[in-house]
Amino acid sequence: MPPMNEATQRKALGLLSLCRRAGRLTTGMEATLEKAQKGEAFLVLLAEDLSPRSAARLRQGLPEQLPVRSLPCTMQTFSTVTGKNSGILAVCDENFAGGIRAYLSDDEEDLDR
Repeated sequence: MPPMNEATQRKALGLLSLCRRAGRLTTGMEATLEKAQKGEAFLVLLAEDLSPRSAARLRQGLPEQLPVRSLPCTMQTFSTVTGKNSGILAVCDENFAGGIRAYLSDDEEDLDR
């Protein structure tokens, strides 16, 4: 699959927006860790400009089997979609998570441990 182009990025962000409106998107470090520990998160997405320290702290608290992906989007882009300023998103619906992963190319950094 080719790297995420602008049209594909818009589609993935559109799914994130639908996920938010459905109440199945969580933003922020603590809320994401809480959902992950409860087994309610199916995919964690990180903004490309999230600090390495924050990403490392997040990964330490997540279950091994939970996929973590870095999107070629900034925190400002995430903010536009979610209405909250955060570089960490948790998708809490299996179908939305699968749909978003389908748009991610092999070139997007897979941070699975």
